[in-house]
Amino acid sequence: IIDDMGRQRVSPEAVFNRWIVPLEEKQDYLSLGAGRHFGSPFDVLLVFSTNLSPLDLADEAFLRRIGYKIQLPHLDSDQYGEIWRGWCEDLGIPFDADVLDYAVSSLHRRHGVPLLPCHPRDLLGMALDRTVYTRQPRYVTREVLDWAWDNYFVQTYEVDDRNSLTGERS
Repeated sequence: IIDDMGRQRVSPEAVFNRWIVPLEEKQDYLSLGAGRHFGSPFDVLLVFSTNLSPLDLADEAFLRRIGYKIQLPHLDSDQYGEIWRGWCEDLGIPFDADVLDYAVSSLHRRHGVPLLPCHPRDLLGMALDRTVYTRQPRYVTREVLDWAWDNYFVQTYEVDDRNSLTGERS
């Protein structure tokens, strides 16, 4: 599995070019330091994952050589809620349906942030970190969730006419 394809130090084309022949021929050719070459069976399932557009990684002709491309769509609120509940259980914190509804309706929808599977883990984990740091009960409230949200997502700031900062979420 090559995770976050397109974020390596080498170009996506170089990574793809390294694997495309062994994938097609079911044989890889390796070189030893002394210049000797040998073949090795190559019967694997190679998986690339990315949140970039495939067309930003390679051209259409190259992408045709990679058989399956499976897009994982954003979650719906029920799926998101299942993951949220699971993370509450894993983190040993009470599940609060009102806080979940607040996260979906007042945070995600209001700010136009899609429901991704990583968000419950990350937001709840940060909120829990905050409660531990401030020596509060291990319980996620709207206020603690707001704090986690503001720290998790990038904000841009603009100076208004009165020379004060106003925040806009990007």
